[in-house]
Amino acid sequence: MGYAYYQFWETSFSNYIWVNGNGSFYNPRHINFEKDTNQPITVECYDYNRNYVGKVTTSSGYHWKQADLSWLPRGKSYRIKLVNAGSGTVRLRQGQVAHEDMIIA
Repeated sequence: MGYAYYQFWETSFSNYIWVNGNGSFYNPRHINFEKDTNQPITVECYDYNRNYVGKVTTSSGYHWKQADLSWLPRGKSYRIKLVNAGSGTVRLRQGQVAHEDMIIA
């Protein structure tokens, strides 16, 4: 099964933001994003029913950061929330989620 990439563009948030407007991703592999600010970001994952599954926190620092999501149980869809783990406003230039294409026959 091949991977698809959901691309998102410039955004900012002080508390949190849902990737893809709270849409879900089937078998997400990783998320990466380019930051203009220094705060660490926590990537929270929720199942399709909005139950919390787990999180990964990136280090502080500018430029590109990546969070591995391959630890999530396979065969399911997940929602991804980016949470400001510092203070102030997070500014992202862009990012992408690698996930499997969900093919319905």
